[in-house]
Amino acid sequence: SVGGGVSGCSAAHRLATSGAVDVTLFDWGRAVGGRTSHRLRPEPAADGSDVSLQFDHGAQFFHVDDPTFGALVLPHAERWPTDASRLVLLDAAGGPPVPLAQRSDGAGGLFFGVGRTELAPVRYVARGGMGALVRGMLNAAYHSTDGLALRVYEGSRVASCERLPDGRWRLRGDGLGHEQSTADALAKSEGRLLGEFDELLVADHMAAAMPDWHPCCLRGLADATPRASAALRASLGWDEGVRRFSKIRPLFTCMVAFAREAGADCAVEAHDAPFDAAAIVGSDVLQWACAQRARPHGGARGARGAGEAEGDALRAHRWVLVSTAEFADKCLSGEGLSRAPARAAGAAGAEYVPQTDGYLRADPAAAMLCEFERILARSGARGEGAALAPAARTPLLVKCQRWGAAYCAPDPPGDGGAARAELAAALCEAEENMSVTLCGDYVSMLGLDGSAPDDAFAIQRAALSGIRAAERILARAAA
Repeated sequence: SVGGGVSGCSAAHRLATSGAVDVTLFDWGRAVGGRTSHRLRPEPAADGSDVSLQFDHGAQFFHVDDPTFGALVLPHAERWPTDASRLVLLDAAGGPPVPLAQRSDGAGGLFFGVGRTELAPVRYVARGGMGALVRGMLNAAYHSTDGLALRVYEGSRVASCERLPDGRWRLRGDGLGHEQSTADALAKSEGRLLGEFDELLVADHMAAAMPDWHPCCLRGLADATPRASAALRASLGWDEGVRRFSKIRPLFTCMVAFAREAGADCAVEAHDAPFDAAAIVGSDVLQWACAQRARPHGGARGARGAGEAEGDALRAHRWVLVSTAEFADKCLSGEGLSRAPARAAGAAGAEYVPQTDGYLRADPAAAMLCEFERILARSGARGEGAALAPAARTPLLVKCQRWGAAYCAPDPPGDGGAARAELAAALCEAEENMSVTLCGDYVSMLGLDGSAPDDAFAIQRAALSGIRAAERILARAAA
């Protein structure tokens, strides 16, 4: 399996626990999880020591209404938030925070369905950070098979694939990190042999559909399955001019940490706002803010903050801010993750831009934090009444994660019928003739599974796509 996000890990779990096949999963990131990412890293504190700062900087929550998905993830999750009154709506134009539970209009258009009252009872976060969602799946599969049927390689890029005469797939790759590796280093990587496999499952749309100048591209796949790769690229709206998919929307998350004053009362400190999470309306920059103290990062159930490590809880206020897609689009149009090559006009291809540490720490992180400060000031929500002089507080950390492919936007009703039919036929052909199976949340968001697209269930649908892909592989293996 290529890709260790929700879809790839769900597929790996289903395959490994079947007892019928052995599974090898490769993920290019620092850890499996994809959008269900959790960051735990040491950062320098004001006194010169290190403090571990935890952030859920990808998916903020997920909804569960399918029993198959529930059986897979609920052992590793808990309902969230524990106090519904602390999940609020913030209007960037001003006014106090309003608990979403008190709204009578359902607030259906808010951040990934957070305002839909009917979804409140089925809203969850992973216990121990959002990354625990996929780690729980993989650990369960590993222990159920005594570790014999599942192997997981993190930090491993699958760079190329080759169909052998006997029908097996030979994969080659390397350990170069795609965020900060230069295009030159990636191009010169020869790639070590990763293995030969009977089936190839690709759980990353970028591996399947990006042009070969991009380091995420699985080179050789488009040559082996040209119809499927072309149909997927067309369905996701590849735009050569901006070198991005129009259907795959970006979001930026800003991780912010402020040191707590020694001996201060946390209830009245700056950046300890009287809410745990807020859906934001009326802002061109932000649509979500979440205090990390409210999340069960330590794995414990219970009251607000009970899951945090003591040192973390006492030493830093931590927030995750999520941009609007429009803000992310605007930033990427000015300083994108790729650039046209310095060649003669009309030359094809592009050059990947590595995400250096300076690039990651630069704006838009500062712009997102500034907007959050402005919204807090207009709402009167700072420090539960405490005055705040922004210039007087220097953050321990302000860092932006650029999710250039955060989620798949659904097709408008009635659109994309012909492209959808072609993609469905092409994917079926790739499976039957080439033993290549593609999966991901785009399968449902493009309407390929016959369900109505709904971004509130994006995580669930990614998992179900992986499970269904695994079941088709098992059916072929048994035939």
